[in-house]
Amino acid sequence: MSMNSDKEYANVKEKKVQFVMHPDEHPLIRGDKSFMSVAANYLFAQVTEHMQMSAKAGIKKFGDRAVAAMLSEYKQLNTGAVPGKPVFGCIDPNTLTREEKRRALEAVNLIKKKRCGKIKGRTCANRSKQKRYRKHGETISSPTVSLEAIIGTLLIDANEGRDVAIFDVPGAYLQAEMPAEKKLLMILRDEFVDIMCEVNPEYKKHVIVENGKRVLYVKVLRAVYGCIESALLWYQLYVKTLKGMGFVLNPYDKCVANKMINGKQCTIAWYVDDNKLSHADPKVVTEVLDTVKEHFGELVISRGKKHDLLGMTIEIDREKKNVIIDMRDQIQEAFDTFGEELDPTVTSPANKNLFTT
Repeated sequence: MSMNSDKEYANVKEKKVQFVMHPDEHPLIRGDKSFMSVAANYLFAQVTEHMQMSAKAGIKKFGDRAVAAMLSEYKQLNTGAVPGKPVFGCIDPNTLTREEKRRALEAVNLIKKKRCGKIKGRTCANRSKQKRYRKHGETISSPTVSLEAIIGTLLIDANEGRDVAIFDVPGAYLQAEMPAEKKLLMILRDEFVDIMCEVNPEYKKHVIVENGKRVLYVKVLRAVYGCIESALLWYQLYVKTLKGMGFVLNPYDKCVANKMINGKQCTIAWYVDDNKLSHADPKVVTEVLDTVKEHFGELVISRGKKHDLLGMTIEIDREKKNVIIDMRDQIQEAFDTFGEELDPTVTSPANKNLFTT
């Protein structure tokens, strides 16, 4: 989920929005100058720089940029991944029973610095209470496409000279409605109440005080990240949509669907929101993409011979009927992230003080 956080950053700077955070102690890392210590310290710095952290820690670390990222995230939760499909809804706290309040899921607000330097905010649900109240025999697991199906369909694409498109459905989970009978609630606390009310003033009248702190209960209308059933709800919605478009699920892999179009087979294979679409006619591929857009909004699309899919760089040569699958870029990224030249003269990986008493 993403919106224009740069614009939000400018607004935050202009308004001088501030949140007071309690200082956190940073963990100690090794201070000697051995090769292993330098490597360990560098990796620690890289991990802490790009690791996902709580929004409070992120605001302390990144300041206004993190505040802007959370404002952007809450705006999307308010409007929805597609406008008109909000993720949260207002609810009068006076109509809630004590049991309903007790079952409300805690909002988990997170900040992460991406490799490109962008600060991203995400709000999801703490699913622990859902697990506690899960009904016996209730199914929540969602299928994902198998590696064999991905490789197999790629081979078919190359052999039949199909045109291939890779596309992503942004905010996929948030497209799926939460069943009304569940009446799933989420509770926001402290400064995140302020952020929600900043995004949508309608929530202000529903803010209450519990144990001396301001809280806001919201109704979860869509499959927010973190809920135990979100993946399955998205899968069911996507399958229903594909079937409505005339696709038929493969009996051996429930994340592969086929449809005969103009006498040729059209195939979609997907892993959650990452999709591979193929057909002999590029115009048909474009038409299918346009239909998917009608249901889920703008897509992130890759066309041509070379694609990135699920960590793999894939190159399809329709004329030579071959496929090249390469993961060297992913390995190179690991080396680049490490960032230090390895010294071949080191005789042992052990710290030089290993046997010092």
